[in-house]
Amino acid sequence: MVSEQFSQAVRGSGGDPIDVSSSTGSLETNEYGSATSASASAYPITVDPAWQIEEVMFFALPDDKEVTATLEDGSSTTFEPKGPDWVLNTLEIDVLEITDPENSEGETSLLAVGD
Repeated sequence: MVSEQFSQAVRGSGGDPIDVSSSTGSLETNEYGSATSASASAYPITVDPAWQIEEVMFFALPDDKEVTATLEDGSSTTFEPKGPDWVLNTLEIDVLEITDPENSEGETSLLAVGD
């Protein structure tokens, strides 16, 4: 059986139709107690929740921005994005700040989750 997606057959990497009806298994998820989101074009954008950020998903982040994560031990790490969509998921972040060093503006959207 070929599944339809947007009125087109879903095909595997070899171009052959795949049967998705027989796929079974489990999906591992993390259960976080808190979440926050931001969508803004005025910088800096600071995300400083009362809880610790454990995962951040960026949905729109211009390449010329800088992301600084202040970790639970007080140290800071700065990242330069390599594309608009990416995830930070191995750090325990207390404060997240997105800056615009080149003053080029552009909208940033993100979702942060944690406990």
